[in-house]
Amino acid sequence: MVLGNVKDLQSLKDALQGVKTVYHCAAAMAGDWAEFYESTVLGTKNMLAAIDVSTVENFIYLSSLGILNYNLMPKNGIADEKASLEVHPERRGFYTQAKRAAEDLVREFA
Repeated sequence: MVLGNVKDLQSLKDALQGVKTVYHCAAAMAGDWAEFYESTVLGTKNMLAAIDVSTVENFIYLSSLGILNYNLMPKNGIADEKASLEVHPERRGFYTQAKRAAEDLVREFA
């Protein structure tokens, strides 16, 4: 295990030296929008930028069920990468809004 700070791109680059697999689970759980944005959205952007110049081969991103559009899911449906995402995450709060933005970054990176 290597410690870094998702708010500090250079610390992530340093932490990823020689790493083959990354589990990205970092996200703000409390605070104002600035904290959620900086920790969750920019933190994910930093992690992806660090991975892009690293030796990482496997990237596992822990998303959230909170970003799913439950109205479009079939009853007893399976939530996977094909599930519809919330189109108005800001209505659910800062956590959902930030996690949806981070999810979009990860999907674009993939």
